[in-house]
Amino acid sequence: MMTRHLALIAGLASSLITCIAAWETQEQAAQQVRTLLSSPHEHQGVGVLSTLYPPGSDSPSLPPPLSGHEYFCPAYSNGDLAFIALPVSQNWRNALSHTPNGERVNVSFAVASNPDPAVPDARHLGSQGEGWDPKRPSWRRGMPSKLRFTLFGHMEPLNSSSSASSVEEVRSAFLRCHPDAAHWAPGAKDSPHQALWVRFVVEKIYAVGGFGDEHRIGWIDRDVYAKAGREGHGEGGKEEPVQREGEEAATEGEMLSSGDALFADNAKEQRGEGPLFLAEMEMPFCARVGGGGAPSQLPFLAPHEDW
Repeated sequence: MMTRHLALIAGLASSLITCIAAWETQEQAAQQVRTLLSSPHEHQGVGVLSTLYPPGSDSPSLPPPLSGHEYFCPAYSNGDLAFIALPVSQNWRNALSHTPNGERVNVSFAVASNPDPAVPDARHLGSQGEGWDPKRPSWRRGMPSKLRFTLFGHMEPLNSSSSASSVEEVRSAFLRCHPDAAHWAPGAKDSPHQALWVRFVVEKIYAVGGFGDEHRIGWIDRDVYAKAGREGHGEGGKEEPVQREGEEAATEGEMLSSGDALFADNAKEQRGEGPLFLAEMEMPFCARVGGGGAPSQLPFLAPHEDW
């Protein structure tokens, strides 16, 4: 009896070790995050911005933390995001505030895959590449099995120190992502509120790839995240660099990607006319724990043609 129990424990431990070894690498997880950011059919270019009231602020009318949905656009080649900030919102007033020593406050921004179980995960498609793998159980098709992540960083308004060309590139990219935003974008004549173009400078990334027996869960290094989006993709246009705390100003590799170039390259790849913006890669098979299993190949979705 003891021998049977030991054999069972050893087998389970071996399966778990195999599964852990088969999780995506940090680089593969970073590629998945960058791909999801550029896949509006998954999230419609919407995520959740969360902030805290700055130190010393008056008693807030709402308790911290404060969260709200916001449009975003993956306009920068290093993974930073573009936003339209409306200071009439308490959430944006928090996000644009400073700490007592003059630094921008930290904020977080969460993005998730489409939670609808009817929408297949590209990592778990059938042999024909369409629809769920028929062997995948229904309880592994909902939100918990899909990728979601949180980006941490700070907001940098594009102000008078930013070049006119970089601001125009941000505007072009953002309005291609969200055409309706033209009615409240900075300079819009039919908007009653002040608006600012803002760059979200990403400093930390925490990603939940899905169920832990199939996909990686954990932190992603900022440099790995920044590099992931540039694999197989040419550098974008010029911009005024945004300097991060404790490091030199942004390098040429972090320059703004033209919105048109960013999404056009993905459209070309879908038609077989160009390289992947986010390159496909092989993912090892994960030992079945709980009947889920994992695919042997990790396909990536290019942004929808509307972007």
